[in-house]
Amino acid sequence: MVVAADTPVRERRRAEILAAAGRLFAARGVRETTVRQIAEEVGVLAGSLYYYFDTKEGILDALMRPYVDALLERYRRCAAREGDARSKLQWLVEASLLALLEHPDENAILQAELNRSFREEHYLYLRDAVAEIERIYIEVIEAGIAAGRIRSDIEARFLFRTLMDIVKGTPYWFDPETHRVPELMAGWWRVVGEGVFPSR
Repeated sequence: MVVAADTPVRERRRAEILAAAGRLFAARGVRETTVRQIAEEVGVLAGSLYYYFDTKEGILDALMRPYVDALLERYRRCAAREGDARSKLQWLVEASLLALLEHPDENAILQAELNRSFREEHYLYLRDAVAEIERIYIEVIEAGIAAGRIRSDIEARFLFRTLMDIVKGTPYWFDPETHRVPELMAGWWRVVGEGVFPSR
């Protein structure tokens, strides 16, 4: 999380708290992370955090709600763009990759906590967001199958999950110094679209 130098002190401190909490939630888990640990990560007393957030859940909401709202908007724009289903699927996968690279902590928290902390009713908005993302993908894939742009013997949800598994594994080896997203996407589509075995 980058904060401009001219950002007011309160906003800057709030951003620092969110960044620290994001790192800890992603590394340790939401339930395992305490307010005291977040305060120590920022370098302040635990009581000082309550000047900015009422509860640990408030910190988590302030971190996750803007992330999923922006993520959904990005996916909706991809699906609404002019283009065939194959192009839209490529745009969606690129959006997934960029979101993961730009917000690794938020993404890690979302994936790890969906079946833990986020099962609580308060976090229904996060589960709804994940469900809508899957619906957007499935609709694009099914439209591509109907139009003959995607093979009809591939099940839409299986393809969606396969693509997501590819994207989620990328941060383990992605190096921004040597890798470029456009080249990476082109390589993926050679493999996904054309396969790995030479035609005979």
